[in-house]
Amino acid sequence: YLGWADTFARPEFVQRQRDYRRALRLRNVSTPQVVIDGRRQAPANTRALQAAIDEEAARRVFPPEIEFRETGDRVGVGSGRAPDGGAEVVAVFYTPGPQTVEIASGDNRGQKVRHVNVVRAVQVLGPWTGRAVLYDLPDAPSTDQAVAILVQSRTDRRILNGAVLDAR
Repeated sequence: YLGWADTFARPEFVQRQRDYRRALRLRNVSTPQVVIDGRRQAPANTRALQAAIDEEAARRVFPPEIEFRETGDRVGVGSGRAPDGGAEVVAVFYTPGPQTVEIASGDNRGQKVRHVNVVRAVQVLGPWTGRAVLYDLPDAPSTDQAVAILVQSRTDRRILNGAVLDAR
C-alpha cells in the first residue's frame, strides 16, 4: 500500500486476484504483472518471462478455437478437451493503448504512472464443457474499448485460449 487509490479498481478484479491467490497457492492477494496459463506468475518485460511462456506453451494441449462473428455481436468457442472442473468463457473489456494517471496522494504524490491496455470490465459469458458453443457478446461499456475473450479453467485458472476483437 503506497497511500493512493487505484483509479481502475473494481470488485470483480479483486475477486480474480483472490482466485489467482488460491490457484497459485500464494500467501497474499496481489496484482500480478503476468500470469502464465494460471500456473505461475512473472514480472513483465524480462527474459525470465519469455522463458516461462515458452515452457508453459510446450505443455499445452490443443486449445478450443475462438471465432468472432462478422457482425461482432457473437463469439464462438469450438470443441475440445475441457479441463477437470470445467471452464468458463470470459469477456475482458479494456481500453487499448497507454494511459497516464497522476497520483494525488501518498508516497508517490505528484508522480505520473503509465498504464497500458487498462481493463475496464470483466464478464463471464457462460460455461464451456468441451462442446462447440456460441455466445452473445455484450456491448462494450464504451465505444473506444476492445474485448478479449478467454476460455479459462474454473479450478486452476489456466487460460486455454484467448482472442481479441478490436474496438467496435
